[in-house]
Amino acid sequence: MSVYRCYSKKKEGFDVEAQGLCRQLREQLGIDGLQSVDILNRYDVERIDREVYQRAKDIVFSEPQVDLVYDEDFPMPRMAGAFFALFNEQAPIVPILFKNGSVLTQWGQLSGLSPVRGNVFYGFENWIIS
Repeated sequence: MSVYRCYSKKKEGFDVEAQGLCRQLREQLGIDGLQSVDILNRYDVERIDREVYQRAKDIVFSEPQVDLVYDEDFPMPRMAGAFFALFNEQAPIVPILFKNGSVLTQWGQLSGLSPVRGNVFYGFENWIIS
């Protein structure tokens, strides 16, 4: 048995959370050229047969009416590849939540974090994920 990976994201019109995040990034970080944001849910599944995975993909990991599902790889703009690859590798290690101008994560998992009022990403280049 293999490990299967899929990504799901909301279809256009149902991506309310992504639209809100895009708006926040433009307003709070001043990224005026940002046009859209995709929020991906990644699922890694093992110890199941391929047939079970195929059935579960559209029932468990997504809602067919509102989600798009991609097997293994998510098609992305070329320039976003390196950024996505970094977080794709580290995301399962440290959950980081940005909410109401705060950064929430497990204690001791992220060092170099120094957000300032109005910019939770201040000093982002110094963040070290343990």
